[in-house]
Amino acid sequence: MAVREDAENPRRLGGVVGAVDSLARRVNPERAIYGSIIVLAALQGLDEANASAERATVIVVFAVLAIFIGEVYAHTVGLQLQAKRLLSVRELLRETYRLVVMIIALVIPLAFLFLADVDLISVDLALDLASATLLAILAVIAWSAARLGGRGLWGSLFFAACLTALGLSVVLLKVIL
Repeated sequence: MAVREDAENPRRLGGVVGAVDSLARRVNPERAIYGSIIVLAALQGLDEANASAERATVIVVFAVLAIFIGEVYAHTVGLQLQAKRLLSVRELLRETYRLVVMIIALVIPLAFLFLADVDLISVDLALDLASATLLAILAVIAWSAARLGGRGLWGSLFFAACLTALGLSVVLLKVIL
C-alpha cells in the first residue's frame, strides 16, 4: 500500500502516522514541536548539580506559559493583519485552541519531575528522561510527517534523523558551553 494513497485517505492510516495525522488535523502540530524544543532548551539550561525538582518544574512551566502567551499574541495579531479585520471571539478561541497543543510539551517533563519530587528517581535522571522523551517525540513527529508526505521508509528515517539532529543540537550546546 503506497504511503501517498494513505495520506490522501486518512481512514486508511494506522499506528503512529495515523495518530499524528489525526492530531495535526485538529491542532497546530508546529507549536507542539516548538514547545518541545523550548522545554528541551529550558531543561538543558538547568545546572544539574544544583537543580531541584521544584526549581525545574517552575522553569519548565514558566517557559511554556511565556511562549504560549507570546504565540497567542503573535498569532492573533498576524491573523488580524492578514484578514484586515478584527477576528470574532469564535475565531480567536478556535485559533487559541489550535495553539494549546504547545502545552503538551509540559506533560512529559512534569511527570518525570514529579517522580523526582517524590524521590522515586533522581533529579538528574528525571531531566535526562524528559530530554530523551522530548527528542523521541520530535523524531516520531518528523518521521510521521515524512511518511505522510510520501517518502519511503528509509527516506522517512533519514528525514527524521536530520530534523531530530536539530533538536539534539540544543542538548549538545549544553555540553559545549
